[in-house]
Amino acid sequence: MKKLIHVFFFSLFLASCATSSSVPEAEVGSSCESFQPAVGDIQYALNFGRTLFTNEIWQRSYTVQELAVTVSWTHRGVAALSDVSVGMFCDANGTGDVELYYNNETIQANFVNYDSTSITTSCASGDITLYELDAIEEGVNYTIREWVQPLNQTRLLTVILVFSKGENALLEKYSQEFFPSLPKCQ
Repeated sequence: MKKLIHVFFFSLFLASCATSSSVPEAEVGSSCESFQPAVGDIQYALNFGRTLFTNEIWQRSYTVQELAVTVSWTHRGVAALSDVSVGMFCDANGTGDVELYYNNETIQANFVNYDSTSITTSCASGDITLYELDAIEEGVNYTIREWVQPLNQTRLLTVILVFSKGENALLEKYSQEFFPSLPKCQ
């Protein structure tokens, strides 16, 4: 798989923020005093899936930029990758406006680097939304799942899993471990 997806949050250049938290403050930040992710944001993204994303099986890289931290994992043995991101939403509505940035149209645009993509379904459970896509890259068929979950009023978790169609059992394993209440759309 030559092209790896890089999901960048759409123009999250918003200025003020509100505070409320469904995730303990020690895990992720809730302040928007700076446009840089807090240490807790970085650690949360680095630690997400830590027991499944082992160095023996996955290769890790990460970027910290204004308003987001993204940890990218590439499977060492099969055509698979994952991105775990914590993004900052710092306008008055915070993550309450998530549907403006994550909907069928914007999700499709996130995966333009593939030769072909199509959203097969989307669903939600509680505060988690899941988008499922089929993709083709260099003649190989892939299944993509992207979960979007507000962590608090100013932080949003996105997790993307991409596995070739032949690795469906692994996709199901990771999906179930990461989001047991919504591993896939029914």
